[in-house]
Amino acid sequence: MRRLSLPALVLLSSLPTAPTRAQPSPQRPQASDTPTPAPATGTTPARSPDAQLPQQCGQDPFRIAYGPIARGALVRLGRHRSVDGQTNWDPAMEHYVGRVTPVLGPRGVDPQGCALIEVSVDGGEYVWRVRDLELVAAAREPREGAPPELRFTPGGPVDPRVYEGHFGLVSRKADTLADDCAGWVTAAPTLTLVVEDEVPTLSVLVDAGVDAVLVVRTPSRRTICVDDAEARNPVLTGRAEPGRYEVYVGTFEPVRGTPTFRLGLSERATVRAADLRAVPVAAVHPLVPPDGGETRTRLQPGRPTPASPPASDEAPADDADPAPPTSNTR
Repeated sequence: MRRLSLPALVLLSSLPTAPTRAQPSPQRPQASDTPTPAPATGTTPARSPDAQLPQQCGQDPFRIAYGPIARGALVRLGRHRSVDGQTNWDPAMEHYVGRVTPVLGPRGVDPQGCALIEVSVDGGEYVWRVRDLELVAAAREPREGAPPELRFTPGGPVDPRVYEGHFGLVSRKADTLADDCAGWVTAAPTLTLVVEDEVPTLSVLVDAGVDAVLVVRTPSRRTICVDDAEARNPVLTGRAEPGRYEVYVGTFEPVRGTPTFRLGLSERATVRAADLRAVPVAAVHPLVPPDGGETRTRLQPGRPTPASPPASDEAPADDADPAPPTSNTR
């Protein structure tokens, strides 16, 4: 079998700027949409807003334009620009400026009528103006047969995070993904790994009872192949930037049946694939629903949850509460 040198994870997203939460006002002010740059409170320079995103303030709170921003989209946070002399900005938000993070959901409008959202990176602590975001990746609508999605945020309490899955039907030669790829993989990715913040060191490890291969397609569409990094197990270690990674877990030779494998995610370069065998079954999370049902599943460490439904461009008047939060922080 072929032994490939171990490459580093290549990640291609730059890092940006952050927002806050707003007080509701009984009356919608007539807000000027002419941006006045807010005074910089940190070293990150002010950034132009994303032209794809709605820039208007003074919006009707029952018909809010979010544009392509929906739950699950990846955005880069930006510092709020002034509207009618108001920035709706907490200095603590400066810490998040420039970070890439998934959108948790809409949060109505602030007193200046600017559309607001909550994001994952701050745990929903602040609200951010849509007009000052940069769209990195639109939310993907769930579809039948879509691979499971793992979300990875650095600094988690458990390391390594271990998942168990089945190889499935390895019917595609891996070299159709890249010329130097060995082995066989499934037609679709085994899973999608969503890296929510820059990870200085991220190891993706596979332990299986068969000769396994690993193929990772980065957000920049670079394809990295690994075979036999540790005995017959593939391991990929390197710096990871935010974004979506397509991960294929396959075998060097076609196999009968659907043998299982363990996939580990670690922020330590010292973790070995063989270490995954020692993780108790109770601490291993299924990569697909245990009932074998639909695979439209978003997996978070220790807690599988249904995938987010597609969001519309406008907040519905009857089914959602468009009122903004009473303060910028919880």
